[in-house]
Amino acid sequence: MGNGEWDIDDYLEKLWPHVPEQLTLSFSKASTQKILTADVTTQQLEESYIVMAKVVNTYGERYLPIFERLLEEKENRENKRKLLATALEASKAIPEPQC
Repeated sequence: MGNGEWDIDDYLEKLWPHVPEQLTLSFSKASTQKILTADVTTQQLEESYIVMAKVVNTYGERYLPIFERLLEEKENRENKRKLLATALEASKAIPEPQC
């Protein structure tokens, strides 16, 4: 367009306020529920870890602390499992006491 004219359709997208997609209300409320760590299975933890990775990828780094917490819990459980396995192996090296 010449002569100082402009087409509103060309600028509408630039002028229209961008509203990012919001999380569902059920998801938002679910984050306020208290769940004991002991009640969370390893499978639930793995699934939550993957879901939060997708949430961070889709909605941005403001959800990174949740992802980080899930990663820490995953690593803690893996370290505990390895430590228990090491203790079991070490206990086999010591003969059982004779009573």
